Amino acid sequence: LEHRILDLGAGRGRVPEMNFRGLAREVVGIDPDPCVRENPFLDRAVVADDPRAPLPFDDASFDVVITCNVLEHVSDPAALFAEVRRVLRPGGWFISKTPNRGHYVALIASVTPHRFHEWVNERRGRASADTYPTYYRANSRGAVRALAEGAGFAVELATTW
Repeated sequence: LEHRILDLGAGRGRVPEMNFRGLAREVVGIDPDPCVRENPFLDRAVVADDPRAPLPFDDASFDVVITCNVLEHVSDPAALFAEVRRVLRPGGWFISKTPNRGHYVALIASVTPHRFHEWVNERRGRASADTYPTYYRANSRGAVRALAEGAGFAVELATTW
């Protein structure tokens, strides 16, 4: 229980597999949506008032940074990877799960307007306000590798792409 974890794009805590409370010294979540304050999986919630601003954490303050279905929503992934690198301690881990750019859902999403995504999610029982713009700039093996290496990470990619 010595590690500090940053859940980047933590949201309201819908995914039980993202519950690391009790497995680390502290689990901090950050999200531009104030709903992050409702996330039961966090020890501390931070609202990112400007998601383009630097992360409001000291250098080398986390052992692990995780994202789950976040990278597809990032308009400037190079800046995000650099910030993640900055807040990670030496030897820390950045672990991210994100949809593959070549998957049919991502392909359809990239050629349909945002309002269509809101409409689909409303039909699935999700509020349209919980539907965020997608950019898919960090959602291929090559893009992730280039962004990570550009930020100074050693890269290990899953083979399930």
